[in-house]
Amino acid sequence: MDIINYLTLADETDFESSKMWDKAKNIILVYYYDDRTDKKKELRIDCKVLASYLMKYEADDLATIKK
Repeated sequence: MDIINYLTLADETDFESSKMWDKAKNIILVYYYDDRTDKKKELRIDCKVLASYLMKYEADDLATIKK
């Protein structure tokens, strides 16, 4: 499953083993230029990738996320 279930999120008491953190700790941001001329026939994967970054959380940000 690729979504975080907000209905069961409040029941998760341990942040480190939560499903939310399991998904959020490995986020890759991809910036791309969508130059497709026919978006119904051409795939998004064929767009030009400009940059990609693996998210890294600063200690202050992580403390806020844990709250």
